[in-house]
Amino acid sequence: MSGSEGFYRAGSLSAFSGGDRFCASVNGKRVVVFKWAGSFIATPAICPHAGGPLRDAVLDGESLSCAWHGYNFSLRTGECDDDPDLTLVRYEVRIDGDDVLVKV
Repeated sequence: MSGSEGFYRAGSLSAFSGGDRFCASVNGKRVVVFKWAGSFIATPAICPHAGGPLRDAVLDGESLSCAWHGYNFSLRTGECDDDPDLTLVRYEVRIDGDDVLVKV
């Protein structure tokens, strides 16, 4: 379902119950939505390094570490600590009532 300004519904806030993330298909793209530092951010579901599943990544502060090879990305900037040529795409997230909306 299309939201305003290119935002699409990814799920509801209840999807975070018991965790800091959930996976969704948003406008044909697989994403992971993270609840982080009092806000929300979404990323592609796969690591840009070697395609590892970011739903299994370790979140420590603003650092997201891929479970496959340990590559670390900043959720704030998308920069990779391990390879300056890699960047983690980040998608804007809005909350509308109970709906989690992602701009992809």
